[in-house]
Amino acid sequence: MPRILEEEKQAECEKFTADSHKTSEAQFLQKSAQKPTPETKIPAFSHFSPAAKEQIHIQAKYHDYIQKQQASIDNMHAQLQATIPEDFCYQGISGLSLEVVEKLSIARPKTLFDASKISGITPASLDVLHLHLHLQAKRAKVDSSSKIASSKQCSSLESLS
Repeated sequence: MPRILEEEKQAECEKFTADSHKTSEAQFLQKSAQKPTPETKIPAFSHFSPAAKEQIHIQAKYHDYIQKQQASIDNMHAQLQATIPEDFCYQGISGLSLEVVEKLSIARPKTLFDASKISGITPASLDVLHLHLHLQAKRAKVDSSSKIASSKQCSSLESLS
């Protein structure tokens, strides 16, 4: 007897699962049929051609991605405008291959944009170089501010004595 009850329970569970799957599928189809189109959302689009409507839809759909890509492009342009000091030493920068170090040392580019024009200089090496230039400028700023602070301390101590 318990075996028969178990089989009946299993059959009921399978029937319930199948029915709920059909219901959820039917609900999905019903909802997708009710999805608003650009014409129902904004009636002003009704006179546009199908191609224009498609372009508007695509631009609206990918607007955020396009904005992120534009910000990335703007950031890259700003990076490429970074100047490289004339006496900059490329040796010892980890992440730059010997070939890149040699080419940069010979060409002595003034900006990262100039460096990007050199054959064999990869975007990755430009990123490493930009990071190194940024850190070097940051260190120089910290060093100069600490020298100013220490000179102020020295002058204030001298005035006390």
